[in-house]
Amino acid sequence: MQDILALLTPADRLEISSGLGFALLLARYAHKAKAKLVIDAEEYKYQAGVHLFAVMLSEHVTAQLATTEPLVYNTHQMYLRDSMPVLDMHIRNQYKLGVKLVRGAYLDSEDPDVLCESYEKTNEQYNAAIKLCSDRNIHTIVATHNHDSIKIATSLENPRISYAQLLGMADDISHYLAHHGQQVYKYIPYGSVQDVVPYLVRRAHENKAMTKRAKAERKRYLDEFIRRVKGQVCPTRIDFPVRGNGV
Repeated sequence: MQDILALLTPADRLEISSGLGFALLLARYAHKAKAKLVIDAEEYKYQAGVHLFAVMLSEHVTAQLATTEPLVYNTHQMYLRDSMPVLDMHIRNQYKLGVKLVRGAYLDSEDPDVLCESYEKTNEQYNAAIKLCSDRNIHTIVATHNHDSIKIATSLENPRISYAQLLGMADDISHYLAHHGQQVYKYIPYGSVQDVVPYLVRRAHENKAMTKRAKAERKRYLDEFIRRVKGQVCPTRIDFPVRGNGV
């Protein structure tokens, strides 16, 4: 991080200071509401700056609000070749940051040299990151609609792991996890149409595997409808080894 700071101009430092002031205001509101402040990822050319901002914000929050658990979460895009070394460095330096894991959403605009060579390699890194964070007991948001990744995360039975999906996407997974005691966040984009629609398109591209599971999801919705008509108690089963983490 010191290498990045050395590259900043006085104007850059002033802009970061202004941004930190606003972010700290948001952090105070989040702290009062017992909520989390999750910083999203950006394109690779901006990501080092985003990581730096997240670290600086978390240090200010820890000093000023005396939080016992991470209030600020930093997002790591696991389709980047250097994502595991960066994540490991953040953990080893003991930054007071939670971790949000995503695959990545800027595939079309990124330089191929910074990306994993395949979707399978991205999945491999994503799942390895889940295990790394669990092993190091890091507060982690597993932000995915991918069944295999969720199976891995739930099998770890770590109470510091929570889950996130976009509102209106993979709601069946979210409901099932929540019913079994897992902490689940539903992400709601907010803003003008011209800002929100491109964001949702990127999310859909990021979760391209969803198109392959649409048929199975429709079947689960039908099964859930039948379950409710019959008055059964437990939501339609999804093949996750969920036991609940008590949060």
